[in-house]
Amino acid sequence: MLFSRIKYFYRLKRRGKKSLYMTYYDLKNAFGSIPHQLIHVVLQYQRLPQHVREVIADLYQGASFCISTREGCTGRIDNQWGVKQRCLLSPIIFNLAIEPFLQRLTACNEGLEMRTTNGKPPVMVSHTTYADDLKTVAATRSGISKLHQVVEDFLQWTGLEANPSKCATVGWKVHAAKQLRDPVKLTLHKEILPVVKLGEAYKYLGVKDALESPVHHNQILSVMRKAKKHISRLLRSEVLPWEKLDALRTFVLSRLDYHLRHCYPYKQHLVAFDTHVRASLKAAFKLPKSTVKEVFHQPIPHGGMGCTSIQTTAAATQIGHGIQALNSPDDMIRAVAEGQKADGAALDQKQLIRSIKQHIVEQQRDVWKEKVDQGYSVAYQTADSNSFLLGTTRLKPEEIIFAIRARPAQLPTRAYLKRIGVTKVSRCRHCTADPESLAHILNHCPHNIDSKIKARHNKAVERIRTAIKHSAGNREKTLLIDSCPDDKETRLRPDITLQDERTKTIKIADVAVVFEDYKKNSLGSSCIQKEEIYKDLKTRF
Repeated sequence: MLFSRIKYFYRLKRRGKKSLYMTYYDLKNAFGSIPHQLIHVVLQYQRLPQHVREVIADLYQGASFCISTREGCTGRIDNQWGVKQRCLLSPIIFNLAIEPFLQRLTACNEGLEMRTTNGKPPVMVSHTTYADDLKTVAATRSGISKLHQVVEDFLQWTGLEANPSKCATVGWKVHAAKQLRDPVKLTLHKEILPVVKLGEAYKYLGVKDALESPVHHNQILSVMRKAKKHISRLLRSEVLPWEKLDALRTFVLSRLDYHLRHCYPYKQHLVAFDTHVRASLKAAFKLPKSTVKEVFHQPIPHGGMGCTSIQTTAAATQIGHGIQALNSPDDMIRAVAEGQKADGAALDQKQLIRSIKQHIVEQQRDVWKEKVDQGYSVAYQTADSNSFLLGTTRLKPEEIIFAIRARPAQLPTRAYLKRIGVTKVSRCRHCTADPESLAHILNHCPHNIDSKIKARHNKAVERIRTAIKHSAGNREKTLLIDSCPDDKETRLRPDITLQDERTKTIKIADVAVVFEDYKKNSLGSSCIQKEEIYKDLKTRF
């Protein structure tokens, strides 16, 4: 929420309404230099319960260490500074230790006024702080100087030190309806603080902080250019297809979330980035240019590749960030929500962003379903049927690419080639069937009956047979493949028969590898047909 306040300061300045003076401070090893004596004093000042103070005091009171050398260990060295590393309490203790300092900054009453709603008085903001990252804000030269004096006094009192070369100051004033640069000369540890010049920026909490909008836009563009290079290198690598998609989502696209939330790129930049991602995926998975964008941006359980559109991410994160500001319990954060009500119910930002993304994804999925050619299989996609894109699989890389191309009907069948204008003939190359569709090739073409279709069916039966055979619950049962028990008079030969002599029962299963079509329920029709075939056998047994 700090960036909400910061951007509000900048908007006031750009509109010519306010003078603006800011100073950034970089502290040297703040967590390792905070005095233990300060912690004890502040805990008493904060009026924490006695047992809480005793627990915290026990962590630091009498702390010491020794250094092991070739000659042996040194004597006991008292440790009187710093909070414990990797301790969950350390950030809280540090925040409590500097709380009097922050209250002193607020008491100066020299910050920048931000209006609120419902007739409430304006909120005065003099600083923004995140752990040891400090920034002071004022509307006048004297105000920023007064705040700087408080910072100097605090550093001198506690023994903490700053890095003057890494600190910075910036100042703008409004004079005769014009905005003029007005840097303030501030010194710290007898060194003059650098001044942020026009067109420059100060990197604050990982984002370049500047008065000019182009600086923010150039920053996100730089991050996106770097991401494009990483995407191209990743997708040209020799790793497995599912590993490429997983790395793309986890290590490349996820890096953009933070910058999208705070830098506000233009829509054309987001569209161009999505276009680059889709083009790279098309090249890596040998997909034609006509492949619809939903194939790339839909979640894997829905039949897509799971690479969320950056436009969706930007919209969800920015909306979530804004609504969180509107519902924040902090008066200063709510003041950033200009002219809007701030007394709504508290919302969880992560859950909100997740819900917005899910809503956009569902809308895109509905659009994908309506596409007759490339959307016929969307309704039948599940997490299990797409597991080969989530982890290790028995499929070869070329088989995975075939599956990805087959689902949106992007394989070079004659029906597809005629549809895109490459050929005028749609008849099958091996028989008289017309058109030569993917369903015909995979399930119906006489040319493939023995060499492909039956072999595929037998492989499926064999995998099921192996699973049944290794199941502990089936060890005492008789398993038959493509046959019936000898004592049964029938010509029917189910794919799998499991006979249990103890319970005097026989279980029959027939394997069907069907081609699902959006116009009809092929699997359901096959089930009805199989039940009709084995109806008499069921009655006889």
